[in-house]
Amino acid sequence: MESEAKKSKGPTKTEIGVVFMIFLTLVFLGGMYFIFRFLFYLLLGWYPFLLRVLPQMTVSVPGIVTACLLLILLAVVIQVLGVQATKQGSSQTENSPAGSWRLRRTAVCLILLIVSFTGGLAVVGVAHRTREIMKDDKGSFLTSTKEFWNQYTFLLNQRRLGKSAELYSAENQERHPTVIISSTGKPLHSWETQLLPYLDSTALFEKIDLSAPWNSQRNAEHFQTSIPNFIRSETPDEQRVDSNGFGLSHLALNSHIAAPDQVLNDQSVPDGLANTIMLGEISTRLPAWGEPLNARDPALGINRHPLGFGAPRRLRGGANMLFLDGSGKFINENIDPEILKALATPHGGEDVSTFLEGR
Repeated sequence: MESEAKKSKGPTKTEIGVVFMIFLTLVFLGGMYFIFRFLFYLLLGWYPFLLRVLPQMTVSVPGIVTACLLLILLAVVIQVLGVQATKQGSSQTENSPAGSWRLRRTAVCLILLIVSFTGGLAVVGVAHRTREIMKDDKGSFLTSTKEFWNQYTFLLNQRRLGKSAELYSAENQERHPTVIISSTGKPLHSWETQLLPYLDSTALFEKIDLSAPWNSQRNAEHFQTSIPNFIRSETPDEQRVDSNGFGLSHLALNSHIAAPDQVLNDQSVPDGLANTIMLGEISTRLPAWGEPLNARDPALGINRHPLGFGAPRRLRGGANMLFLDGSGKFINENIDPEILKALATPHGGEDVSTFLEGR
């Protein structure tokens, strides 16, 4: 008996582990913001609900009178039944003194019935609301979770590109992957093409003839492949290619560092690798990933120009940028244009301390 009592004193390790795994799952799917929001609504959600609902409520005098009469009738029924049950129980028990049914018991039973009725309505309401959320395509938890996962995957791909560019630079005398041009100055291939060997696409890269244009008859079929690292994972298959069948890209290089054979290191970038944008996400006029001139000027603003950087409409507010040191940062679309211009130039010598303090 003592051992059983000891075992029942607290939660088991298995129970603690299950609760912890549920917590980690919620954090992973919804982020810490969801946890804080859930706790807030759980503890204080009734207050904003009352502020929102009370002004819309109208008092119905007949309804209140009817409710009071029903409560009185219910109390009388409970009292009568309680007294009868008490008398019957006392008559069957000879050795026990006769008890009495007090009004306090009637009040307790009435309160329990009201609470049970209210709780039942609340459960039904929660069930209906949960069903609506599951079916809702806008603002639902499932939709938010999916967008969070898509955004997280895109950020991982972006940082993987940064690592690939770093490896490319290390193997090519610190030259940055930019446009490949012919001896006559004709653009042949893009910076994304040069990163293929570092993105588990070596087989595809080896099929490409770098001496011929990317969209030539010799190379065209190789660029009709959609590369997961260059495009958002949630993009439908039919939107992953352009009208000519070429795979599209949701990324563009910073035009200020897009010169061919450009060396980018601490000496050639006096503004600092951590303060100079390498590439960023785009959502309008998507180019093919093989397009040699796939570069844009951050100074055009974020979400402000069709040929500038920006995020999809549902994720507006800024855009994710990758810097030359490999770090990824979300830049607000309302950033000071002068600071954004300073982050775009590798050797402008501008002061970006305001951005550094706020990021």
